[in-house]
This record gives sequence, C-alpha cells and structure tokens, in this order.
Amino acid sequence: MGYRVLLKRYMQQLRKVAENDFVEDMVESGELSKREYGELRTISAELNREAGGVQNPAPDNKMTDSSGTPRSTTMEN
Repeated sequence: MGYRVLLKRYMQQLRKVAENDFVEDMVESGELSKREYGELRTISAELNREAGGVQNPAPDNKMTDSSGTPRSTTMEN
C-alpha cells in the first residue's frame, strides 16, 4: 500500500469520526508547503467525489461567508 492510499484512508476515517479531515486547518498552520497542501486538497476532493459530492465540512465556515456563499479557494502565498 502506498502512502497516498494510506493517507486517503486515514482522512476518510477522520471524516467519519470528527466530520472533518482538517486539511484547511493545516494550511493555516504554515507547517506545510504549497505542494503538500495541494496534495492533501486533491485527496480531499477525491473523497468528496466518492461521497457523491458531499463537501468536507469547513470549520468555522472558513470556506463560506456568513450567508453561506462559497469563498474563493485559491491559495495565497
């Protein structure tokens, strides 16, 4: 089993237990490179597609504004 498959399975379990894979939180920590963050977002997007388009819950509505309108998901830095 490759690291990517293992990581994807781990993220899937996080979603089941905590209802979040915490990818968006990780980028704010500054501990990951843009490339690492991009890889995690790709895996998260795959999980969304496999779940029938259900999006990963965004803690504190970071992906939406107060009206529920999606914010831009482009990376800064």
